[in-house]
Amino acid sequence: MKQRTSFKLIHFKGEDNMKKILLLVLIGLLSMSMIIGCGSENTTNDETNENQTEANGEKDKDTEETNEETAVETTKFAGKISFKEVAGKVTLDLKNSAPEISEKYDVLFKKFSQLGTFENSAIGAASTANLFYELGIDFIAAPQTKTLHNDLVARQKTIEEFSRENNDILNIGSSMSPNTEALIELQPDIFIFPDTLLGLKERYKYIEEANIEIFPLYQSEYTDIFVILQAILDTTDTSDEKIYEIFKNAKEVIEEANSLTAEAKEEKTVAVLYIKGEPRILEDGMPVIKIAEDLGMINVLAGAEASELSPEVLIDKDPDYIIYYAHGDGDVEALNTFTKELEDENGKYRSLKAVKDGNYIPLGNENYSSFSSVDLRVIEVIKQIVETTYGEE
Repeated sequence: MKQRTSFKLIHFKGEDNMKKILLLVLIGLLSMSMIIGCGSENTTNDETNENQTEANGEKDKDTEETNEETAVETTKFAGKISFKEVAGKVTLDLKNSAPEISEKYDVLFKKFSQLGTFENSAIGAASTANLFYELGIDFIAAPQTKTLHNDLVARQKTIEEFSRENNDILNIGSSMSPNTEALIELQPDIFIFPDTLLGLKERYKYIEEANIEIFPLYQSEYTDIFVILQAILDTTDTSDEKIYEIFKNAKEVIEEANSLTAEAKEEKTVAVLYIKGEPRILEDGMPVIKIAEDLGMINVLAGAEASELSPEVLIDKDPDYIIYYAHGDGDVEALNTFTKELEDENGKYRSLKAVKDGNYIPLGNENYSSFSSVDLRVIEVIKQIVETTYGEE
């Protein structure tokens, strides 16, 4: 029994030794496989990391190219209006413009989107008709005026001649008192009139009662032209390239204005007048006054009653600059007469600083008549004022 038991003991010891040997072999094989596996994994990780790095590099490159393509360059003027350039195209920068700019845009965008087209619209202001004409936008009615378009004055064309050449546009008479019977018979989709005539809305009641929508178009601020252009750009495809070009020009003019006014060494004073038979004082807040003030100039006639100018008032204020423009078509000759009075070395204005220094500025030229906020000449006015007042320092 003992021998048997002893045998068994010896047998189990041998079996344990074999197990130990097998275990060592397995451990060795496992260790080798782990080493090989780790090496393989490291190689794979290195390749993966390398591939990931390349991918990230490509992604970064793509991002840089995308950012370069969509880089936004903004240009702001007087804390009011801002332009941005994306992929070479300049548009209104609503985000960085004053809140009222975005508010007006929202109203116009909604209305223009509802209309879809202006082809069956009646225009109640010559300035708006002028703008639409220059943009190539069709409409069916406009007020009587000799200056529907800047070139019409030079060509001595009337609205009747213009109408015959442009789809028989109906002459509705005066924007102050339109021919309501003709408008009602025409049955346009909408009658667009300037918000500056909201006080005369009662005169348009018969148009509204004939189920013709009347819509006041913003025209009280010189920035309104840019809001209108952006709303047209975003709701129609008629004038895209023209509007992009207008915005590009505006951005360049404003960049020049910002640069020149930033370098100004001292404050400048100005008197802004309009010529209606005789020189007259403008009401505070009129477009040209606001442009001059936004360029940093001080309006010496601020608070003065809008009335015919007394030479004594101008002499008393003695501004550094005098800016003036014709009120209407018939006032161009009167504007030229006022210019001659300023040039007269023995005239009543000879003591003025602006006259002595030659700093009197008739806006535009002999074909330049009344200036409106809804007028592409806003850009010209900013450029002319800033270059003649700040450009010579």
